[in-house]
Amino acid sequence: MKNALKLNDLTADELRDKYRQYKEELFGLRFKAVTGQLGNPSLIASVKKNIARVLTQISKMTKDEVKIQLKEEYQKLLKEQALDPMKVPLKERKRILKIKLAIQIQKVRREIRSEVDSKVAELLKNIRNAVSEKLKNHNIDAKEEKLLRSTSKRLRDNTFRVRRKFLDKLAGMGLNEASQIKSLKEVKQAKLNEIERIRSLQRELLTGRVCF
Repeated sequence: MKNALKLNDLTADELRDKYRQYKEELFGLRFKAVTGQLGNPSLIASVKKNIARVLTQISKMTKDEVKIQLKEEYQKLLKEQALDPMKVPLKERKRILKIKLAIQIQKVRREIRSEVDSKVAELLKNIRNAVSEKLKNHNIDAKEEKLLRSTSKRLRDNTFRVRRKFLDKLAGMGLNEASQIKSLKEVKQAKLNEIERIRSLQRELLTGRVCF
């Protein structure tokens, strides 16, 4: 339990770092075990226990943070709608809060569509047009033409997911829109994280063990 007590003093980021360290240590120990270099096999079980303790502490901190955030949302709701807890039943207050959280998710989704997805689609269209224009240049060499045709084919494939590595490749070809898309993707990920945060509040609200 000594390790568990130490974990209580760590921040969330420190716990995640500790988790990565233990996972790397476990990988190294398993490799040694396979190659017959591990002198003390019980070390593997010890590291596994440490990993479990770290995950337990991370889970506890996450749940505590969710409860705090849910309580804050509840307090905001009372002020915004002037709800009197003495007059409005708890069940009704929970129902109103549930609706508020659902509206927040809808708002973030609209922001993703209007502020990110539509802009990314427009930038990709510009990139496709730029690649097509480059292919019209009769002075390009065979290597560049092959690269452009391969890029054009990927960009026109609706099932192809534009990832960071491909965007770096586009940026290296002088297509500056790729850098803008990378920034927009980061914005989208932040918004998706916000949706997941709100969903965690919804789940906590549905447990019935509300913190207010």
